[in-house]
Amino acid sequence: MAPKRAAAEVETSEAPARKSRDTGKEAESSKPKTKAEKRAEYHAESKRIEEKANSPEGLEYICLARPWQDREKEWEEDEDWEDEPSEEQMKLLEDEIEKYAEKPAEEHPEWKWIITRQGNYLANTYGDDTTRRNPDMMGMYTYNDHAGYGMQEVIENQLIAFKKEFSKKNCDPHRLWIHLEAMGLYFYINDQMGWHMLEDGECMAQTLALVGQALLTGLNVLERADLLKPDSKIKNIGLVVGLFLSLAAMHTDAMDDEEWPSQAIAYCKSHNVEIKGLYDSDELVAQADEGLDLEDFEDPPGPDRFNFKRMFKDLSDRYGPLGGSKYDIVKMSKKERIAASYDKEDPLDKADPDFLIH
Repeated sequence: MAPKRAAAEVETSEAPARKSRDTGKEAESSKPKTKAEKRAEYHAESKRIEEKANSPEGLEYICLARPWQDREKEWEEDEDWEDEPSEEQMKLLEDEIEKYAEKPAEEHPEWKWIITRQGNYLANTYGDDTTRRNPDMMGMYTYNDHAGYGMQEVIENQLIAFKKEFSKKNCDPHRLWIHLEAMGLYFYINDQMGWHMLEDGECMAQTLALVGQALLTGLNVLERADLLKPDSKIKNIGLVVGLFLSLAAMHTDAMDDEEWPSQAIAYCKSHNVEIKGLYDSDELVAQADEGLDLEDFEDPPGPDRFNFKRMFKDLSDRYGPLGGSKYDIVKMSKKERIAASYDKEDPLDKADPDFLIH
C-alpha cells in the first residue's frame, strides 16, 4: 500500500511551478515548527510584549473580566450552589469576558476590575513562573515543599523588582504601582496552599510582612506625589488595596500582630479612596479595620516611611540571597527531570514551549 504522503507528492508533480510560485509560502508555513523554532519565536514575541509594556502604552489601563475566585464568592451565597456554576452563570461569565476582557478602561468607566497592560503582563508572567516551579504540574515528584519554596522564590523575585523600582533616584510612582498591581493580582488568582504550608513558617510570615510593607510603601509614594485621591491618575488604588486585604485574610495565622492591613485602610480613608472592586470588599475592610488614623502611625513621614529597604535587607540577611531560579524545573538538567518524573520521561519533551518559555 502506498504511503499517505504519496498523494501530496503526486499533486506536487502535477503543477510544480504553480505550487512553487503561488503557494510556496503557504506550504512553508504549514510545515511543523521545531521546538527550537517555537522557543525562538516565543522569546521574540515575549520581548516585543515586554518592550511594549515598558513603553508609555504599558501604563494604559485595560479591563479584566472578574477572576473566577471573585465570582465564586458571589456564587457561594446561592443556596443552590453545588461547587459548579449553572449554565446561566456561565453564560453571564462568557458575556462578561467578551464585553470587558482587555478592553480599554476608558470605554467602561463603570467597571472596577482594571489594571495597566504592564501590571497584567507581569501578573501572568509570575503565574507562569510559579507553574514552572510546581512538580505536580509537570508529572513529577521531587520533595514535598518544592512548589512552596518555588512560590516563595517567585514572590522574592517580585519584591526584588519592587525594590529596584523604588530605589531609583527619580522613582516614578506610576511604574512603582505597576509592581503592586501585579503582586496583588498574582496572589489573588494563584493557589497559595504550598506557600502557606511551607515547612519554614517563619520565612513565609516574614515574607508576607514584607509584602504588606511594600503596599504601604507604595501608598506612601502616591501620597507624597499627590496621587492618593479619588480622582487620581492611578485608577485602581481601591481595587489593589482590596486584593492585598484578601491576601491578609487568607493567612491570618501568619499575620501575628501585623497592622499593615489596617494601616492601608487608614491611608485610603484619610484620602477618601474607596476600597472597591472585589465582591467581598466591604467584608474584608470590616475584618481588617482597627480604627487607625494616620496620626496613629509610629513611623515618621519620609520617602521610606515604613522601612521597606531595611526589612528587605533583614529578610535577605536571614535567608541568603533572595530570588533567582533555583526551583525552576525547566532549568533542571534533563537527567534530573527524567529521574523525578512518574513515567521516567522528560516532561519538557511533551510540554508546549509556549507554556514553558517566556
